[in-house]
Amino acid sequence: MPPDEICGMLRQNGLSESNLPYQNYEGILQGRETVMYELAARKNGEKYLQPADLVKLDVGMTGFSMDLISRFPARETSVPNLAEGIQASEKKEKLSVPKEPKKKVRKGKTKAKSVKIK
Repeated sequence: MPPDEICGMLRQNGLSESNLPYQNYEGILQGRETVMYELAARKNGEKYLQPADLVKLDVGMTGFSMDLISRFPARETSVPNLAEGIQASEKKEKLSVPKEPKKKVRKGKTKAKSVKIK
């Protein structure tokens, strides 16, 4: 099934063009009941994915159809901040690297032994 057809079906079910990247296309193509998500913003400006509708792709005698199973009440699902994820992984890497004990090298004066020649 071409991606344009899937996106067209999602738009027919009320999903806006800007929300197409946030969908679980694998679940849709496998014919499972799949939640459609919409990007929303909290009062503080933080963005999150909000479940919108539950759909299912069906294959029938006439071809593919996308059925609307149910609508969700507004519920928040946080979108991870990419920058925070990178910082957390960097911290994790730093903590997981074993530290080797430092070897102390003493730089002291060495006395040269004198050799007597007969």
